[in-house]
Amino acid sequence: MTARPTLTEKEWQSLVVAYARLQGWWTFHPFDSRKSAPGWPDLVLLRPPEVLFAELKTDSPRSKVSGTQAEVLDALRACGLEAVVWRPSDETAAFARLHRANIGVA
Repeated sequence: MTARPTLTEKEWQSLVVAYARLQGWWTFHPFDSRKSAPGWPDLVLLRPPEVLFAELKTDSPRSKVSGTQAEVLDALRACGLEAVVWRPSDETAAFARLHRANIGVA
């Protein structure tokens, strides 16, 4: 079995965004995170009636969720919103979540 090359965060984000769009999600990523509120997740995904916030990290041991990022993710969850951290090693679960049929749509 051949090991998959390590993806950069930018490459991982491109894969997530491409798959999300194929599944009917609208995607938003701040153009320049340095001008965004600290800790805000990398992606906001919208497919009514669903909204999903995703913080994307690499599989590197150095790629960690910061304290501020954890606070924002926790605050979003406290509001009843779905907020996740996805790494390339989570691809199967992440893509399964994006593929899942709309919740609450008849």
